Amino acid sequence: MSQKEDPIDKTQPLPSTRPSMFKKVEVGDVVAEKYTIIRHLDDGGMGSIFEAEEKIAETTRTVALKVMHVPGDEEGQIRFKREVSAVASVKHPHIVTIHAFGTTDSNSPYLVMELLKGNSFKREITQGPIEALRLLQIMRQICGALDKAHAKRIIHRDIKPSNIFITDHEEVFAKLLDFGLVKNLDGGPDVSKTGLVLGSPLYMSPEQVDAQSIDQRCDIYSLGMTMYHAACGKAPYKGNVSKILMAQLLKMPPTFDEVLEENNIHPLLEWIVFSCIQKDPEDRFQNMGQLKKAIELCTDAIVTEKNTALILKNGTLLFADGSPVDLLETNNTSIYIREVTQPLPPPSKNNFLVWSGLVILLLVLIIISGITYTVNQSATHNTPIVKTIIQTQTVAIEASQNTTVKIDSNPQGADVFWVGDSSPFCTTPCPSLNFSEGEEREVVVKKEGYEEAKQKLTWKISTPMIALTKKTIKPKVWTKTQKKIVKPRITTQTKTQTKTQTKTKTNSNSHDLKNPFPED
Repeated sequence: MSQKEDPIDKTQPLPSTRPSMFKKVEVGDVVAEKYTIIRHLDDGGMGSIFEAEEKIAETTRTVALKVMHVPGDEEGQIRFKREVSAVASVKHPHIVTIHAFGTTDSNSPYLVMELLKGNSFKREITQGPIEALRLLQIMRQICGALDKAHAKRIIHRDIKPSNIFITDHEEVFAKLLDFGLVKNLDGGPDVSKTGLVLGSPLYMSPEQVDAQSIDQRCDIYSLGMTMYHAACGKAPYKGNVSKILMAQLLKMPPTFDEVLEENNIHPLLEWIVFSCIQKDPEDRFQNMGQLKKAIELCTDAIVTEKNTALILKNGTLLFADGSPVDLLETNNTSIYIREVTQPLPPPSKNNFLVWSGLVILLLVLIIISGITYTVNQSATHNTPIVKTIIQTQTVAIEASQNTTVKIDSNPQGADVFWVGDSSPFCTTPCPSLNFSEGEEREVVVKKEGYEEAKQKLTWKISTPMIALTKKTIKPKVWTKTQKKIVKPRITTQTKTQTKTQTKTKTNSNSHDLKNPFPED
């Protein structure tokens, strides 16, 4: 069975209650008089996705065009509009960007998105387990995207490998796709019929399966199931849709020791996965901030070979010794401007003379450096030169002639901090910052995998380039002996809650729902 035909991984679509005659969009069609369909890309539970060329004045650009399957389905149209509204309101570097939306001539809703080049995360998983550091980096980026969505009370409800896209980029850069099943917690009652199960069976939370109310912990469960599948290269459950849905209610997936011949997965990563997929939402990570912090600590533990262990107690993330984990805010990406407590006096003739002197001094230093470099080259022209190539990344800080400064980076997604602050005030690309005349500010630019860089911003500055030196990460292969030394444990309190109408009790032979690592 092909990837597109797999009913287990596919989002279960809404049944059409109003079949209607309409013209399907095909290759060669022109939508809204400016989107020419080039080729078919994929099908989802809500619609089909095409590659299209958009006419913009005298130029064209390539975009992704998503067209809804059945225009006569009122519930589907409401969900389609919610997807547009959700993605448009939650702007984040790791969420796909929407350019426009509308309806076709046959009244089918469509939306225009950025066309991504690369592969779905699902395709990577089909080739085998994902290396731990790569997996953690992808999951950290998706956590950031979901954290931003959850801050706006928006639940994705369909997290799975095929809805995570890995772009063709010099660094790992993931994008979260398909908000077709999005639920706005402030948007009133759900539009679906009571008892209708929505989602992808392999990754759905128990509360979704049981048609119960959901919150952000629903996405945490689905992301945990995705991490499980990626870490060991095997799906958490086997069987038909009915068996998998029942397993989501009553059965934990097997531990990594049970499914892998040689388990080299770091024990802290395994603890994170099983903490995400607890049946009771109260026993999971309570928000994406906690999960993202645990992922960062796990990454650090693998790189530095630290003996790090975590526990969850009453919804609080703690170290194994009971000390609290310091959680940094990760959902505050809005720009805020600090007031200048002591404004500098307006420029005067004396100030002009001072700055002129500094510019002349700088030119003299540059000339002297050039002469020194030429002499050194002449003295060493017969000496073999050993070239050391250091990979660096640049962060561009654009400055215009007015009183604004823009901060951007390549690749985008770097966090920008005011010096001394623990929380970033924006993620590149940042909106324009308003500057007062003569004002100076100092920022620190941080990106995972690179050394942090500090830069002073001044009103009407030129366009400097900040070079970030790439960190060297040596993957660590964990053996059985090493894993026993640092094996963390989930609390040993036993508790099984199943929210089904028949209140079925868990089979005594099934795995302990709260402790995937039994006491020795």
